[in-house]
Amino acid sequence: MPWLANDTDTIAAIATPRGVGGIGVIRVSGSGALACVQAAFRPSRRATYAPTRSHAITHGHLLAPSTGAVIDEALVSYYREPRTYTGEQMLEVAVHGGPVVLDEALAAVCEAGARIANPGEFTQRAFLNGRMDLAQAEAVADIIHAKTRHARRAATAQLDGALSRRLGSLRETLLDLLVEVEAHIDFPEDDLGFEPSEAVAAAIGAVATGVSELVAEGARGRYVRDGIDVAIVGKPNVGKSSLLNALLKDDRAIVAATPGTTRDVVEGHVDMCGVPVRLADTAGMRDTDDEIEREGVARSRRRAESADVIVGVLDMSRPVEGEDREILALVAGRSGILAANKADLAPAWRPEETMAGSVVVVSATRGDGLPDLVAAIAAAAAGPDSQSAEPPAVTNARHVEALRHAEESLGHAQRTASEALPPELIAVDLRGALNALGLILGDTASEDVLERIFSQFCIGK
Repeated sequence: MPWLANDTDTIAAIATPRGVGGIGVIRVSGSGALACVQAAFRPSRRATYAPTRSHAITHGHLLAPSTGAVIDEALVSYYREPRTYTGEQMLEVAVHGGPVVLDEALAAVCEAGARIANPGEFTQRAFLNGRMDLAQAEAVADIIHAKTRHARRAATAQLDGALSRRLGSLRETLLDLLVEVEAHIDFPEDDLGFEPSEAVAAAIGAVATGVSELVAEGARGRYVRDGIDVAIVGKPNVGKSSLLNALLKDDRAIVAATPGTTRDVVEGHVDMCGVPVRLADTAGMRDTDDEIEREGVARSRRRAESADVIVGVLDMSRPVEGEDREILALVAGRSGILAANKADLAPAWRPEETMAGSVVVVSATRGDGLPDLVAAIAAAAAGPDSQSAEPPAVTNARHVEALRHAEESLGHAQRTASEALPPELIAVDLRGALNALGLILGDTASEDVLERIFSQFCIGK
């Protein structure tokens, strides 16, 4: 596989975002990194660049190796292996942050012997060189792509090893169990004190509980990392578009007194209590002869069916009618939220009369109740722990899938032990659970899995 076969090359890439900025950074890694930079860098106070200590910064000028022409003033940072990001010799060249300067700087380093790095290759090398496990490597990408503060906190905790430590503890326990089981298989005539029923089943059950706790955290973690879809539904003229605009703090949807103004789904993105939310204002649900509006209503129903959370909107200033009851049924069937809107007007009914489980009284035009609605949406999506001080340890769908495989294998192993079946069967399932947990940390991940993960990184990281 090319990305593994070339892991001895010296690689280079622009590590800062494209565009204009105060500085830009070229990152270089590999056994020939220093030689590449030496060929293209002239320090201000010496004839040649020969750093004597790690993590030192030197001022000078970056040159085109073939012509000696000055490209830009530069600061070069030298990092001696193995205490570097990749575990290899690394250097970073900081120049002014214009795209032309950065392109010429990268070309100069490549002319000196480096090649342009593949996406994620720096982090891939950090993983291959034991600087981090696979879960920590994935956290690097999650930090870069975090959409909210909570998502960033969860990714930072994962990079710091929060998930890895919990998985490591579970794997150690499983390995001890497997050693005990396999010893009985290999030496059945010896008295090793093996008890294949209650004691082993209880030990397996304890590990299974730990795995199940991580699976449960994954449900909340998915919302923190990837966000949720929220559909705002209701009959025409109940204030859905006004509510969308108020939540987004932007005039995204057209607001008018004419029924049927919204003909299609109007979307916007917002951070709600640390959860990335995609809000969708839908067409007013009603029977209509207008072909275009009828298509809009059909789209509204489809969007409501696929949404993670439904916010049904009723007009408090008007009596509840047939179309309102349809919204109430939709909210009740999906454990959604009822937004009793237009609280700034004289009420025609009380919220408790709707018999809805979660009701928030709001005024989209005046802003009353909006913080309560935001909190209700976040809680409905992520559960009662959405405001937990601790970020979820599991946020990645790949990790959740592996944990579920481990959970299934442990369930089989526990039942086998409880029924005092042959230890060979217990061992098979314990190995299956260990393999599943190893997929998360990278110990048992195939090259195809690794290639897919690192190819999703940006170049320079």
